[in-house]
Amino acid sequence: MAVYFEIGDIHIQVSAIEKEVTVRHEDFEELAANTSFCTAWQSHEVEETSLENQIIKVVSTYKAHNDMEEEDAVYVGVWFRTPPSEPLEIDWTPIFKPELEVLQGGKK
Repeated sequence: MAVYFEIGDIHIQVSAIEKEVTVRHEDFEELAANTSFCTAWQSHEVEETSLENQIIKVVSTYKAHNDMEEEDAVYVGVWFRTPPSEPLEIDWTPIFKPELEVLQGGKK
């Protein structure tokens, strides 16, 4: 019997070095500073049809970027939350409104 549930806050980390995927690096600057051959993808939801397909896409992109063969081994760390947290609601309020004036208009 299959059990289905919603997931969110998804983080996929891929590297040719095993220890680089043992710790989740949510900050990409921190990831770059602490790893040599690692990349990560994160989102509130999968962009592909399933989590499995999302992992395949991230791994394929990693291998293509690093000129790796399909049979070359990589290590993958996957983290997610269930049930997913609510996405942040951001209220974008302009700091200022520019006062624009039409200097010339119409047809010549």
